[in-house]
Amino acid sequence: MPKTDGARVVADLKRLAEFGRYKSGVHRPTYSPDDVASRHWLADRFAEAGLVPAIDGIGNVFGRNERARRHLLVGSHSETQPYGGWLDGALGVIYALEVARAFAADPDCAGLGIDAVAWADEEGHYGQMLGSRSFTGAIGEDELAACKSRDGVPLADALRTAGFADRARAEVDPARYIGYLEAHIEQGDTLDSTGLRIGSSRRSSASATTGSASSASRTMPARPRWRDARMPAWRWCGSRPAFTTVSPSSPARARCGRSGA
Repeated sequence: MPKTDGARVVADLKRLAEFGRYKSGVHRPTYSPDDVASRHWLADRFAEAGLVPAIDGIGNVFGRNERARRHLLVGSHSETQPYGGWLDGALGVIYALEVARAFAADPDCAGLGIDAVAWADEEGHYGQMLGSRSFTGAIGEDELAACKSRDGVPLADALRTAGFADRARAEVDPARYIGYLEAHIEQGDTLDSTGLRIGSSRRSSASATTGSASSASRTMPARPRWRDARMPAWRWCGSRPAFTTVSPSSPARARCGRSGA
């Protein structure tokens, strides 16, 4: 059975947290200098683990096991929310690195490969889950061309500054993988309060509300056709706490985000 090294995992997590360290957390927005430096650092760690490293044209960092016949893709995102936590995303990336090391060191795992990945911009600094959607072919060139940061910086400019613009974007090979695994720090206290060390998320989903645009100065006969998308969302969120149990028999949780307006 493969053996992981907990002390090595913690050391790697702490080192990754130095890229953009801010008080007790981390500020490492996508394609910022700290984010780019951390991606190159991760590529070096993947290489040290015996993986073939590559950073693609959207900034995803891959570490591929080219010796195995079957592969499990493991990872998460490595950028952070503004002034965010040091384990969000990073935990899944370093877990991937450690699992790859453990499998490579165990003769019983010969032929079973771990590919590691650090996705780019899953936190939405420039778009919605750009890295994983790029890899799976779920985002088009028109959408990428329209992506901008929260400060109005075009994605194309950010990729050029980061040094990724001239690289090809990697595409998934379905025949290569038997599945994908992402470890994540718990967004709550269920495990901690029940004394459990690990749990699984069966399914996640998201809901959105839409409306139709109209000027506030429109004449009254036209106003019934104007629908503010924020109002039903705010009513829904206002009737629930930030985290709420969907039903007493279900462990599902709902979380409210923020308006983009």
